[in-house]
Amino acid sequence: MEIWIADLERRVERLGSNEEQVINVRFIAASKADLKEMGERGQFRSDLYYRLNIATLVLPPLRERREDIAPLVDHYLALYAKRYDRPVPALSDAARAALVAHDWPGNVRALRHAVERAVILSAGGPLEPDDFPLGPSRPRIAPEAVVAPSAVADLNLDRAERRLVEEALRKHGYNISLAASELGLSRAALYRRMEKHGL
Repeated sequence: MEIWIADLERRVERLGSNEEQVINVRFIAASKADLKEMGERGQFRSDLYYRLNIATLVLPPLRERREDIAPLVDHYLALYAKRYDRPVPALSDAARAALVAHDWPGNVRALRHAVERAVILSAGGPLEPDDFPLGPSRPRIAPEAVVAPSAVADLNLDRAERRLVEEALRKHGYNISLAASELGLSRAALYRRMEKHGL
């Protein structure tokens, strides 16, 4: 993900007015798309890209910066313990290792939701790997290796839904927006199905 920070022009003129007003605005935008490349293809306004592109931060996915996972977990444990008026739960070494090893296809949002769920459901003891909806570890599969749903003989609705969600996520490299679009779902609906199936 890239994040852009831009200072816009400091003077604006309201519609229907002849007087300029001084403003102080900083605009922050984020995108997973390569906006420069899209601008070159005519799919994004180049002038807008250059207005935004004063300072650019490239934020790799969470799976590429595993050293950030443990501090984020500690932060969210404290945050949600305070929110739900509970003591901050301890985290077992096995749970910490499992959280750091997980790929987090939903990035920080998925991590945050997993920690919030664990805090809410905590029985008071140290949190273990099973307290987090990490799901089974999945081998990396190339998109072309995914079997078409019509070729699958198992017609169980729950298992078919899980397969379709997994296939869409793999096909789009775990990009939630693209996978949701292909499935005809909103991002929120896709997150609910991922939670339902432990994905």
